[in-house]
Amino acid sequence: MAQAEIYGEVNIGGILAAFVRLGNKDYTKAFQRIRKPAHYDQRDHRDRQRGPQGPWPALAPTTLARYAREGKRRNRRILARLPNARRTTVTSRALTLRSPVRWSMAHQDGPTRVGRGSILPQRQFFWISKVLMATAKNEFQLQLLRKWLGIP
Repeated sequence: MAQAEIYGEVNIGGILAAFVRLGNKDYTKAFQRIRKPAHYDQRDHRDRQRGPQGPWPALAPTTLARYAREGKRRNRRILARLPNARRTTVTSRALTLRSPVRWSMAHQDGPTRVGRGSILPQRQFFWISKVLMATAKNEFQLQLLRKWLGIP
């Protein structure tokens, strides 16, 4: 019986081109699509008044007494408008949310000693929830799939 020679050719040009497209590290579109969900996520933290470890500590009785004595009508939310004060920047490599308020890290990091010897407890308001993490994961999967297929 005679042996036959078999030749095969595999063209991986399309796969190599897809890897070149994936190497482009411009994820601006994905970060732009995550921007609004990130804002909603921060609003949710504010409205629920909770951090990743649980509910924020209530205002100290001395603080409440001082507000009553001074006749201040306070916002019902503990941090008031602080979580709303944010600057958002989108680049090809990052989505950055930051607070422009100088003393915001005192709440974010806490417990922190501040003026007149007061100690602010930690009330972390900038953090990423599981819902936002899942949304970001889906956006990046779609972005990678589009890049793989060569879809803009």
